[in-house]
Amino acid sequence: MSAYTILTFLAGAISSDSFGLDLNKNEVTGDWTFTLNANPRNNGFLDMSLSFELTMLDIDEKVIATNSTSVYIRAGSNQPFSLGLTIQQT
Repeated sequence: MSAYTILTFLAGAISSDSFGLDLNKNEVTGDWTFTLNANPRNNGFLDMSLSFELTMLDIDEKVIATNSTSVYIRAGSNQPFSLGLTIQQT
């Protein structure tokens, strides 16, 4: 992957509305859902594959929830994805 592809992707992702975060509570169970919604654009000349991981830690740095995904983005296009964490009510 070229440095140009990486830099143009990062510049485009940072300078646009490509990423959003949602936090919702399930009123029935009391669980919280934290969701990363993204639609990153690859402005580079080469296709790219990206991996994303979300991990929620408690105050003692123990893992509460974790989830990951990979996304393949063709050159000159975007690829929407969502990645969610469910934090169970204790």
